[in-house]
Amino acid sequence: MVRYLKLVLFTFAVYFPIFLKLDYLPIRDWDEARTAVQVYEMIKSGNYLVTTFEFKPDLWYTKPPLLVWFQVLTVKLFGYNELGIRLPVALSVLLTVLTLTYSTYKYLKSDIGSFAVGLSLVCFGGFISIHGARTADVDAFLTMWFVLYSFSFFHYLVADSRSHLYLFSFFASMALLTKGVAGLFFMPGIFLYVLHRRKLIGLLRNKHFYFSLIIVILPLASYYVARDFYNPGYLKAVWQNEWIGRYGETIEGHKGGFFYYVNRILDVNHPILLLFSLLGIIFGLRSIDDKVRELVKFTFILFLSFLALISFSNTKPYWYDVPLYSLLALFCGIGIYYSIKFFLSVLPFNKVLNHALLFLIPLIFLSFPYHDIYRNVSKRGEIHEWDIEYYSLSYLLRDKIRSNDTNLSGFSIVYDGYVGHLLPYVYRLNDKGVEIGIKRSDTISLGDKIIVHTSQMQQLLNQKFNLVLIASENKVNMYQVFP
Repeated sequence: MVRYLKLVLFTFAVYFPIFLKLDYLPIRDWDEARTAVQVYEMIKSGNYLVTTFEFKPDLWYTKPPLLVWFQVLTVKLFGYNELGIRLPVALSVLLTVLTLTYSTYKYLKSDIGSFAVGLSLVCFGGFISIHGARTADVDAFLTMWFVLYSFSFFHYLVADSRSHLYLFSFFASMALLTKGVAGLFFMPGIFLYVLHRRKLIGLLRNKHFYFSLIIVILPLASYYVARDFYNPGYLKAVWQNEWIGRYGETIEGHKGGFFYYVNRILDVNHPILLLFSLLGIIFGLRSIDDKVRELVKFTFILFLSFLALISFSNTKPYWYDVPLYSLLALFCGIGIYYSIKFFLSVLPFNKVLNHALLFLIPLIFLSFPYHDIYRNVSKRGEIHEWDIEYYSLSYLLRDKIRSNDTNLSGFSIVYDGYVGHLLPYVYRLNDKGVEIGIKRSDTISLGDKIIVHTSQMQQLLNQKFNLVLIASENKVNMYQVFP
């Protein structure tokens, strides 16, 4: 009965950081917007092989479309909206939590310690974030496959289980279909651990290892060949975007020093989590339990190798560190568990009180970072002040869609930047019969009815035209253009 109560409390606790107000924020710029557009256009065109943007083959966002395929499924079930777009990532985060919890329990043999691992993951601010677990970006989805294939391989090494070897190969193939070559970024750590365990020769002599390699490589290779056949130039774009370009040079202004990700981990996460992560590494590597020691050693090698890979890259988007938090969570949960066990071992409490404290103290420690996460995900409106103006039009367009308001018909949004975050709402309004489009400022004609939502565009147009205000909603202005 007590174990079921713990399970209920654990489930209740992990629900809110992952799912609370998941659909509140409008579609975010860049990657989430890109996949949202690809989903809509894939459904409309019926072409499930070649992803498109503005109904043209997309050679900028060249990642394989596994996430997009899952999003197509959830959109068909729940509608083309923020929930439908984000649900596959949210569910993948839940599966990551459960996988880490189960894998820890398998070796630690403690429900408290394993629950602490799962709960720790949803307390890391770098993970439960925009461009992480809270939006439809690919990195949290990729983290699930990383965790599944790496721990499947660890189980294979420990138990010599052929089924776990094939599970590893399947999950690794899914990682490749999620983000191409980046899906291999946990492999160097696995290889180093195999060398450490002196298992390489045995692995190379195992015929099933070669069968598993075929399973890893074949799906992505097949997709690449088919995509390039129907979309010539795709492989060249992949080579530039995913292999040479991002690692060898700084792309899209994402630059930083070698310790950029180390500093980010220290900056955006609660100190309690970092302290127990460090203790988890120390206690784990010194554990008298061989299985726990090997689990922590394996995870530590994964952590260092992945951190080194992204740190040496010349392109450093802040979200590249998202998979690291799955490994830090394991350290953190184990650190909490062993710290409390040590604390209770030196105090003269009776057995019942010891058990109660072993359950309550992790909750107390994790309540501080959990409170910060809950406050962020439950907040109404934008987290950052600079996003208020930027997404003001997205909120307005979404409100029009939800209320079936058609008064924007005949208007054009004037915007010279990247329009990915606006296109999903324009598409949905068009489907409802609202004739609204997007124009660049240099294509405006006299008599046009336009929508302006940024102060920079407002100033530019005021210098060129006489704008007569028609209406204003949510700090978004609607004008008619006169000479």
